[in-house]
Amino acid sequence: MCVLVDRECVTYTRYILSTQRNIGRDIDMSEKLTIVARIEANVDKVEFVKAELLKLIPITLAEAGCIQYDLHQDNENPAVFVFYENWESRELWQTHMGNTHLAEYMKATEGAVASFTLNEMAQLANALQ
Repeated sequence: MCVLVDRECVTYTRYILSTQRNIGRDIDMSEKLTIVARIEANVDKVEFVKAELLKLIPITLAEAGCIQYDLHQDNENPAVFVFYENWESRELWQTHMGNTHLAEYMKATEGAVASFTLNEMAQLANALQ
């Protein structure tokens, strides 16, 4: 499995290391961070991956800096899941990414996930403001 980063497929481990080093990026570590993570399960593993993703929610919501951690499932293609996350800072999100429950999820779902894409985003506007 790989993570798409700047249109390059990299291993999950390499991605985690790059987020922790923050190489070549001018990012304010104290600024609120939005994460959009897309997970596509293998067709025969949809319910298994869904169950594993659901296990992450209560643990993650209890983590320092987690503002929002919403899981969605595509209406047309049930193999596609999206996490919409908001974190107080990139630094706290990086701590989350290094926690054991994510490593356990990765190990449990190895071979069950067809693709994983993660986007780090900054909010430009809020419709409620």
